[in-house]
Amino acid sequence: MPKRAVPTSRPEILLDARLPMPLYKQLYERLRRGILSGQLERGMRLPSTRQLASELGISRTTVVLAYEHLLLEGYLQSQVGQGTSVAHDLPIPLVLDQSEPPADAPHPSVLRLAERVPSLQEALAPLHYAGSPRGAYRGGEPAVEQFPYKLWARLIARRARQSLQQVAHYQEPAGYFPLREAIATHISITRGVRCTPEQVILTAGSQGAIDLAVRTLLNPLDAVWLENPGYFGARGALLSAGARLIPVPVDEQGLDVAYGKQRGPDARLIWTTPSHQFPTGVTMSLARRMNLLEWARKADAWILEDDYDSEYR
Repeated sequence: MPKRAVPTSRPEILLDARLPMPLYKQLYERLRRGILSGQLERGMRLPSTRQLASELGISRTTVVLAYEHLLLEGYLQSQVGQGTSVAHDLPIPLVLDQSEPPADAPHPSVLRLAERVPSLQEALAPLHYAGSPRGAYRGGEPAVEQFPYKLWARLIARRARQSLQQVAHYQEPAGYFPLREAIATHISITRGVRCTPEQVILTAGSQGAIDLAVRTLLNPLDAVWLENPGYFGARGALLSAGARLIPVPVDEQGLDVAYGKQRGPDARLIWTTPSHQFPTGVTMSLARRMNLLEWARKADAWILEDDYDSEYR
C-alpha cells in the first residue's frame, strides 16, 4: 500500500512500495523536486532521519540513503549540532513553475544539430523496428520463436562462469581475439576466405559493420553503386557517410554491371548482395560476378558484399 504523510511545513510526500523504483530513490526525487521548485526553501531545516522515517512509515535506512544522495549532490547541507537543511548555494538554478517558457529559451526545433540530420532522419526511418508488425513475411528476421532459448541460456551461463575473469578488462578495439580467431577459422573452411584474426573486426550488429566500412572506405560525395531495389539499411549508412548514390537495377542475373559502368564509371564502391539478393532473392550469375570483379580491379573500386543469410542455406 502507498505510504503517505502530510506534514504542515513541507510539500506532501507520496511513496509507493509497489513501484519498481526503490523507496529511497522515490524519496530522493520528491525532496529534490521540492528543492528545485522552491517549495523547500534555501536554508530550511529538514526533520531528522528518524523523525521523517516515522512520519512516512518507512525504515530509517531509506531516509538516510536519500539524504546522503542529496548531500553528495549539493542539495542539502549538514553540520554537527545543527541538523540537515536545504543548501543555500544550489548546484543548479531553481526550476520555477511556469505555464510559458521564457522568451529567450531555446526551442527544440532550433537546436544546433548538423545540417545533414533532418535528411538522415528521413532516410533512416525504415530502420526503426520498434512497433513493426510481426508475421510470417517480415524481413531481416528468422523465426526467432523457434530458437532454443533455454539451452542457449544454460550455455551462456556455463561459459560466463569459466571466462568472466578473462573478459573483465578492456578488450582490443577490434573485438574479443579468441572469437576473431574462431571466425577466421570458420570462414576459411566454409567460404574459402583466406584471412587472419587481425583482419576480422567485430561490431554490435550488421548496421554498425556497414557504417564502419563505408566511413572507412569513402570520402564525402564519392559515387557508389547501390542495388535497386536494395537494402534500406545500406542506403541509410551510405547517405550518412555523404556518398553519392547511383541506383543500379537488378534482373534475373543479379546486379546489372553494364548499367553501373555506364551510369557510374567513377564509382568508388559497389554495394551488392550477390548470393541472395535483398529483396528479390536472385543469385548473381558467374558471368556477372567475373565482370564485376574485373571492372572493380581496373577502376580501383571496393566491392562491399553483404552475405547476410548464407548460414541458413
